[in-house]
Amino acid sequence: MPQLNTPLRPIALLLLGLSSFAHAAEADSDADTELSAITVTANQSPSQVGTDKIHVRQADSIRDVLRDIPGVYVGGTNNMNQQIQVRGVGESGLNISIDGARQLGTIFHHNGRTLIDADLLKRVNVDVGSHSVTSGMGALGGAVQFTTVSATDMLQDGAAFGGKVKSSYATNNNQWQNSVMLYGKPVDSLDVLGYVNYKSMNLGESGDGRPLGGDGKEVDYLVKAGWQITPNQKITVSAERNDLSGLYPARLEFPHNDLPGSQYVPLIHQTYQRDTQTLGYEYAPGNDWIDLSAKIYRSKTMLDNGKDHARFVNNQWLNWLAKLEIETVGATLKNTSHFDTGRANHALNIGYEFYDTDNSKTDARTGQYSQGESGRLHSLYVEDKIAVGNFSLTPGLRYDHYTLENPSTGEKTYDRYSKALEAAYQFDSGFKAYVAYADLFRAPDTMNAMFLSYANNTNLNDLQPETGHTSEIGLSYNRSGLLGDDELNLQTKLFRSDYDNIIAVSGPQNRLSRKNIGSGRIDGFEASAQYRYQNLRANVGFSKSDIDLYDIDPANKEPGNNTAIGRNMGAKWNLSLAYDWTGTGISAQWDSVFQRRYTSHNVEKPGYGVSDISVHWKPQSGSLKGLKTSFGVYNVFDKFYVSQSARQQSLQVPIPDYEMGRNVKATVAYRF
Repeated sequence: MPQLNTPLRPIALLLLGLSSFAHAAEADSDADTELSAITVTANQSPSQVGTDKIHVRQADSIRDVLRDIPGVYVGGTNNMNQQIQVRGVGESGLNISIDGARQLGTIFHHNGRTLIDADLLKRVNVDVGSHSVTSGMGALGGAVQFTTVSATDMLQDGAAFGGKVKSSYATNNNQWQNSVMLYGKPVDSLDVLGYVNYKSMNLGESGDGRPLGGDGKEVDYLVKAGWQITPNQKITVSAERNDLSGLYPARLEFPHNDLPGSQYVPLIHQTYQRDTQTLGYEYAPGNDWIDLSAKIYRSKTMLDNGKDHARFVNNQWLNWLAKLEIETVGATLKNTSHFDTGRANHALNIGYEFYDTDNSKTDARTGQYSQGESGRLHSLYVEDKIAVGNFSLTPGLRYDHYTLENPSTGEKTYDRYSKALEAAYQFDSGFKAYVAYADLFRAPDTMNAMFLSYANNTNLNDLQPETGHTSEIGLSYNRSGLLGDDELNLQTKLFRSDYDNIIAVSGPQNRLSRKNIGSGRIDGFEASAQYRYQNLRANVGFSKSDIDLYDIDPANKEPGNNTAIGRNMGAKWNLSLAYDWTGTGISAQWDSVFQRRYTSHNVEKPGYGVSDISVHWKPQSGSLKGLKTSFGVYNVFDKFYVSQSARQQSLQVPIPDYEMGRNVKATVAYRF
């Protein structure tokens, strides 16, 4: 990576140029309409990532948005390999959706499955743990639902047109990002939004100067429109693309290197794309019985890492380069009804889900096309939240009918009824207590797309679904006015999840197969506290989980690497302090994450602490109104560390995925 002798000079030019542009605007904007805070739901104890979190973090990945949530971990040093884990369960055991479109299948076990531009996020719902049948089939550790913005979210009151321009720079990897968003209402019944973002970056550096990440570019698009066809009916359409390309490590969970043999991880040209289109319909006639929403979608993910295959034609460790694809079409239908039966109030949710997903592989060296597997789901659920005074009881039942088809060995159908029950009591004092139970069920996913040419012969008759159950007890407290102008929110949760028939991929490269390897248990505890006194805000979070896998080959020191379950981590602490200066539009924030050393199950992972500091200015009036500026130093102390959620954690092994060292960021955005 070229040395940046004057890392702040581009930031100064950036601030000066865009501030001048904002100052040249002649007309004052109307009252600024802020997006609501990115909300995280966690069963009976909802919490918030924080108001305007993307702005505060100058987020360019979902890790920047989600890292404060107890029980949630996001590892990876670039957007191609960032992977979400919830309570020790990886992405293949989570239900992840973007604007209602399921993100299914594993394209390559070294890649993540969540490509999204953080600037587009309106809301993130994270079900930490799975205690509702509405989370869908497969939510072994929970569900993550991303929702992108629309024109109605961005338009200021009474305005028919608006826009937002943004530019940012980060010193560690020389990353420039520029985006434009335009939105409006050509007619009263139609709203339209268009967005494009371009980001370029070089290799970054770890705390001790080692190169990491990738050298490439990212281009993101979103077009979204809504048509209010009647006062009670609305149609929405959207098309989104994320396109990452450039030089990245061949195995994205490792930094590039020139080590011999199987540990050789060169930089190679790669392209990783996600295309998603949705069509939605909403009907709310204004009565308590019908609040209907329906959606159909198509989502396609493609990874092409075979452009440099000719360089490695004689290298046995890189003979797997290929073009991989996963395509999913699906639909959802749900309705909510509100009614009373005597003293009981009911909120009845009824829903249906369908998807059909398949994958394929084209070998870069031979051109051989491998037809993949396909999975088809039909799922029905009903859930009724019954409230009597301060007490609520929420029973639910879901039926899943899933068919997995293999081109070599035929097909198998998996059927299952799953139940869930949650009881909660809201005390007048501000305390709320709840207890929850749910069955867990995940039928086998389609095969890892990279393995298709040599591991698509698993006998499905020998492959059982992953099942289990989870239970949780929690207590929360919410109170305002304790010391005047203040608010206090506390949450604690204790949980246990048991899993049977855990599925893993194992065996020699040319004879890989999926098989059920045993059972396991995850126990854990999570707590968080948020306090605001006037303009001062403080947040503290803690999470800890212990994973035990049974009946598994003891020679494998960390069997969870090849399953959805079992990546152990130490206890995590989060701390955030923020202050707003009244009338100035200036705010400052300090964020820290502390990960305790983990030593157990023949694995040792060093602990670490990472801190960020940032300052923000948003003029409240005058010609600069609509401007937002941010300046921050991330990983302030230039900590050299490896995330405990990474595949390789030890600093003593030659290929751990080091995290980025000190990074200075500046962002200027103007909204009109």
